[in-house]
Amino acid sequence: MGAFKKTVFVIISFFISASAIGEVIDGPANIRLSKSGPVFMSILDGVTVECTQIRNDWCQIGVSAKLDPELYNIDFPIRKGDEILDRDGNVVGTAMMNIPDSMYFAWTSGGAYGVPKKYGIEIYGYTHKNNIRPESIVENRLVEIVNANKGNLVRSCFTDHIKEFKYEPSFAVFDMPEYDAVLIFENAIDDPSPMSRVRLIFNGEKLAAIDHSRPISFDGLESINMIWDRKLTIIEYMEPEKRQRFIDICNESYMAVD
Repeated sequence: MGAFKKTVFVIISFFISASAIGEVIDGPANIRLSKSGPVFMSILDGVTVECTQIRNDWCQIGVSAKLDPELYNIDFPIRKGDEILDRDGNVVGTAMMNIPDSMYFAWTSGGAYGVPKKYGIEIYGYTHKNNIRPESIVENRLVEIVNANKGNLVRSCFTDHIKEFKYEPSFAVFDMPEYDAVLIFENAIDDPSPMSRVRLIFNGEKLAAIDHSRPISFDGLESINMIWDRKLTIIEYMEPEKRQRFIDICNESYMAVD
């Protein structure tokens, strides 16, 4: 059994329930065993993948694939030349070599009476930033929207963006009921839990703050360092006491599940 073939409840639950949210491949894209390492998989243009933050021109990606039941307990369930299928049976890529067990984990769910058993495999690898469509990176789109609407950052500016990236409702700030928020989750490669990647916090119809796990540089706006290497960009003017309370409560909220 492969090193990553394990039943990790939190990770599995996330993959099973997650929608197709993530970055989009500008391809076909070579996926490598390591940065500049050998190519073991090719992913087709337009496929949505999990993606870590790009660092030094490289990122790690993850793709969810269908796995036939008879392949679950064998070594190298995906071999050189095999087509890689998504859960709906659509071809998303091709294996360029036998995929080693260090680059995947296989999982099952269900199987109880009346609950069909499901099989799947999560495959991970490295790819160059040029293989990711820049417009599919949520932080890039946020910078464009914020910089284009300075002085008028209202909820309607983000309507299409929220729909496109499939934000979900979230609590905003404990004990400050005037705020509400929407979020998208961080990738499950870096953060199997996972916590939020971006949270847009509104006060009525106005954007009050952006809570983010990755660095974002907005023109003329300063991001505050928070716990767990998170950042908070406050847009709404707040009196010093309220501002500090807002920061403190946001920090406390990271200790809870979004």
